[in-house]
Formats: sequence, structure tokens, C-alpha cells
Amino acid sequence: MENARDYEITLPRIEDLAPSEAIPQLYGVIRECLEQISHLREENRALREENHSLKEKIKVLKDEIKDLKSRLNMDSHNSSKPPSSDGFKKKVKNLRIQSGKPSGGQPGHSGNHLKFEEHPDELQILTLETCERCHQSLDEQKPLDMEIAQIFDIPKPRLHVKEIQAPIKICPACGMINKASFSPGVRAGSQYGAGVKSIMVYLNQYQHIPFERACEVFSEIFGHSISEGTLSNSIQDCAASLEEFENQMKGFLRRSWVLHCDETGVQVKEKRNWMHVASTPVFTYYFVHEKRGSEAIDAMDILPFFKGTAVHDFWGAYMKYTSFSHSFCNGHILRELTFAHEEDNSENAEYMIDCLMDIKEVVDEAKSKGLECLPDETLKQLQNRYDETINEWKACFSEEPVIQRKRGRKKQSKTKNLLDRLSAFRLEVLKFMYDFSVPFDNNLAERDLRMMKLKEKISGTFRSIEGAVNFCRIRSYIQTVKKSSLNILESLKNVFLGNPIMPQTLLASEQ
Repeated sequence: MENARDYEITLPRIEDLAPSEAIPQLYGVIRECLEQISHLREENRALREENHSLKEKIKVLKDEIKDLKSRLNMDSHNSSKPPSSDGFKKKVKNLRIQSGKPSGGQPGHSGNHLKFEEHPDELQILTLETCERCHQSLDEQKPLDMEIAQIFDIPKPRLHVKEIQAPIKICPACGMINKASFSPGVRAGSQYGAGVKSIMVYLNQYQHIPFERACEVFSEIFGHSISEGTLSNSIQDCAASLEEFENQMKGFLRRSWVLHCDETGVQVKEKRNWMHVASTPVFTYYFVHEKRGSEAIDAMDILPFFKGTAVHDFWGAYMKYTSFSHSFCNGHILRELTFAHEEDNSENAEYMIDCLMDIKEVVDEAKSKGLECLPDETLKQLQNRYDETINEWKACFSEEPVIQRKRGRKKQSKTKNLLDRLSAFRLEVLKFMYDFSVPFDNNLAERDLRMMKLKEKISGTFRSIEGAVNFCRIRSYIQTVKKSSLNILESLKNVFLGNPIMPQTLLASEQ
């Protein structure tokens, strides 16, 4: 802005002007004043526009600062971030309700200890030849009793080499050369057996030990070196042998009553891919794809044929499917409500947390009594409380300013988006209340996916898409047999013996 002194006008004294000069001089002064007024008005308009623009920028910056602060305050208790991202500086509040019991074994618990083996593998009897005090010989004395110590240990492991000789004979009648046939999977020459292959796959695919270190572990334990190529071939053979298992399991998942779905990002050849999971209390199926949305879900080939209830975290791609019903993960919702309460000081968010947890308590109590559903009167009361909590929240929710975008819808706050979702999808949020077969949250799928993040942290990213696909198939088998409390190592050994544990066997054992 120009200096105000630039607009000062020096008026001549009328008495100093001749009569013929007074009027023209005054006209000139008025003209100059009008020009300067016009200039000031134009400058004032420009300053107003600039002020308005600055206010808009300040508003946008404030919103961005608030958003960034909110992100910094996000952790595992108020968002979907994993606990491993919390770090050590911040003490995170646990959402679980404390039982009030002390840690460790509870009164009446028998405890676990190393029990004596009735038939030990080796027996060692110590000698007692002389008396400690008088040195009298005790050779002829019979023992009064025996004090026993049992040591549980592992002898030095070594590979057991089995040689199979197949005789070749000539028929004396026709002269045909006959040869005894090896069992399936055995060929002439030297090869590793099912036990060795299962251990190699177990170390890499289940314990997530990288290729080089897995080979080192095997060499240190068994005193026999194996190559990374041998390990890679064993993984490929295992995955190929599980193709029929995978196909049958997908059929059971399509026909299940409740299906848990989730996804997480994974790195394949330094490129972002997505690991999808579909699981039940019996089965777990992993699927890797370069996309996260409906294209990947269709390629997974389960949900397009599913007719039951899918439990998920309100990812938009799932909502495109109308052939099945939906249930939202209330674990996610509780964390979002916690965030709204802490960041926006929303008491209504806290009321909604209490509402959901009280409904869950009522449902859990009904289940413990063997009920299959809630009485109609109880359902009505809980529904009314939920609706009243939502309506009260809406009533006191001030009309918040929105961030203008060049394209797309206006951006709302996370709290407003959450409120709109809770209001529009009441049935999906309270599905666990209407149908006792539907759980309160999606923890089952989240636990299944947690191993994928652990794999990345321990052994890094996948080096190829083929390796990721093989991992998904083998890990699906491992996670599934683990849910049935079967021995993982023995189950892998059965795969190499050509007899993997099939889904119908697992389902029958659960029933």
C-alpha cells in the first residue's frame, strides 16, 4: 500500500487567488480529490479481495494442521494402525475391559510342570561304594530307596538315510525285464524325504525365516548343508500339491454362513500389492493381488458366489456386493469413536461407545444362557437407545465448515463421516445383535492377516509374484490346520507324502 502522505492535497488560499482564477483552481482540486477517492476505492476493493483470499488460505491451513495433528495422535487404540506402530514413547490405552484378576495362574489352576516319564529311553544307575564318614565298603549293601532325576533332552539330530533297492529280473518264460516300482514321489538316485522338506518349508513359510538363514538353521541343527535352490524347490512342490486343497476350501468358504474379510498392503518386487483374506473359525484363505478393490475381490473368486453375512471394516469395495448381507467391525468403530472423543472432545462419541459396549454385554450374557436370540422387547429397547444416541449427537453437532475441493464431494471431518455411517448403516453395525452367529468385531480376519505383517518384518518383501502366490497357498493350509489344533510339521509332511489334510476332514472333526 502506498504511503498515506501521497494522497495529501495542498489547497490554495482563496484570498491569494484572483477572482478569475478561483473557480478553475477549485475545479482542479475537486477533480484531483475525485481521482484519488476512486484510486482509494479500487485499492480498498483489492485489499478486501486479498484479505478474503488470505482468510480462505488460513482456513485451509488450519484444517491441514488439524488433520496432521490428528494423524500424529493416531495409534492402535483410536485407529486401524497396528500396535507395532505405537513406538515406545507413547503409552497407549488398551480398549479391553480389565477383569480385575491378578496376572498369572488363578486360584484352583493345577499348573503345568515337567512330569516324570514312566518309560525313560535311557537308564543310568549311579554307584555308591564307600561310606562318607568311615569309608566302610557298601558294595554288599542293598539300597533302601532310589532318588530319581529325569533329564529331558534331545540327542544330536542327524539325517536318517534310507536306501531302497528295487530288484530288476528277467522273466524266464518270455524274457521280459521286470523292475520293482518305487513308491510315489521316490525316484532312482538320491533325494530328500518328506520329513526334510517339511522342516524346510516350516522354517521359511511358517516361522518366516529368510532363505539364507533357514539354510543355516538346518545346517546347524542337522549338520547337513542345503542350498536355497533346494528350499525353493520344496516350497514350489508343496504349493503345487495343495492346489486341490485350496479349491475345495474355497468351495466351503463360499457356502459358509458367516465370512470374515480383510486386506493389507504387501510389497512384491518393491511394488505395492494387497494381501486379501477370507476366513472362518475353521478355514483361512489368503490371496495376493496388485489391486485392493472389487477387481481383486472378483479375482479371489469367493464373494461373488457368497450368500451369507460378510464381516468387514466398511471398505467401499465390499459394499458393491448385494448378494449377501454385511456386518461392520465394531472394533474399528470403537477405535474411531475413541478418536472422535479424544480429538474433537465429543461426549456423544463416548455415549455411543457405552451404548455399543452395553449392547455387546447383553448379547454375550444371552449367549452364555444358551439363548439363540434376544427377546423382542429387549431388541426394541436397545434399538431405541442406539437411535436416541445418534439423534442426540446429530442435534448437537454444529454445522462445521467444509474444505472446498476443485473436484469431488466436499470434505467432512472424520467425526462427521463416522456419525453419518452410524446413522445410515444401523443394521450393519448392530448385525451382531440381530444374529448371534455374527461376531461383534472382525478380529478373526485381523489375526489371520497379522502374520503377513510379521512375515514382512522378519524376512522382508516377496521377491516375485510366484513366491507370494506360493506363500498364500501354503500359509492358507498352515493357518487352517493350526485352527484345528493339528501338528503343523506333521501336516506339512503329509503334503509331501501325497496325503494332505483336506477341508472336509477338518470340517468333520470340528462338528
